[in-house]
Amino acid sequence: MDAEKCCMDNWYKPDFRELIDFLSEFKQIYRKVSVDHLDEKKIEEYLQKHGIDAMKDLAPKKIGVGQLKRKTPKRRQNHKVQNQHLEGVLEDYE
Repeated sequence: MDAEKCCMDNWYKPDFRELIDFLSEFKQIYRKVSVDHLDEKKIEEYLQKHGIDAMKDLAPKKIGVGQLKRKTPKRRQNHKVQNQHLEGVLEDYE
């Protein structure tokens, strides 16, 4: 019970000593494994056999580098502006 309470009280304070111990153990195990005697095809076959995809599928995909089309600007229509709210104020000099 005390251990659970201790963990709940310190959930925001990670214990970095445990993390460092884990990382050092992981480094030792990782360095012991050698794949020098295997070629790329054998490693890829092993990964596919165990259901792991190769990293080449995760490479960024290139989008077509065609010529970009410019948008045509909208043309103004030639029509008389209707200011109906100023109908009695404006004078026409035509």
